[in-house]
Amino acid sequence: MEPKETPVVAVDTLRSPEDYFVNKLNFTTAYIKCNAHFETEKQSQQVTAEIKIKKDEKIIISVRFLGITMAKALITPTQVQYYEKLNSNYFDGNFEAISQFAGTDLDFQKLQNVLLGQAIQDFPVNECKFDKAENGVKIEKNSASALITYFFNSANRRLQKQIIQQQAQDRLLTVSYPKFSSYNNLIFPVNIQLNAVQKQAKMNLNIEYTDVTLNEELSFPYAVPSGYKRIVIN
Repeated sequence: MEPKETPVVAVDTLRSPEDYFVNKLNFTTAYIKCNAHFETEKQSQQVTAEIKIKKDEKIIISVRFLGITMAKALITPTQVQYYEKLNSNYFDGNFEAISQFAGTDLDFQKLQNVLLGQAIQDFPVNECKFDKAENGVKIEKNSASALITYFFNSANRRLQKQIIQQQAQDRLLTVSYPKFSSYNNLIFPVNIQLNAVQKQAKMNLNIEYTDVTLNEELSFPYAVPSGYKRIVIN
């Protein structure tokens, strides 16, 4: 489905953080095709991927290289499963694996929000610090576990960047959204840039959505190939 450029809306009435937490996407399923570039200090890889979302219920991600499925993940609110062909390994557990990969504590809803270009979590207005920033506003929530900062564009109320800092764990995750487009009148990110830093490890992931199809019947097949070895993440 061809995207349309994000419409610009008036901003005169935007006075508080709650004005920026209203851009929820109303859909049942989303099928996303994308290109991704993954980079660490030890490796760099360009792949294609498919992301299927049954909103609030399950997400399946298939990663391909030269047309061959090299990894697949099935994620639900209670479970994370994935396998990868390079080392013939698979994982079946909780969100600890994704949290370590992303550099911040994640759950299903937070991951879904990241993929949809939305704030990783909303906060009550009285718990936020609300300031002006370049091209928009900055909304900040500080707690014992993390400092979360959102940067929104005032012209369209879209999230430009979110930063999650956990000083106790020496973790920092930055997620940027340079551009959004409209599919069936719903606004999705075109590009997602993730930068995770934890202790001495760094990871960059650049995702470019090439097509988004909404509200079609989708299947979510997942089966670990025989002979794969289960890995345990402590």
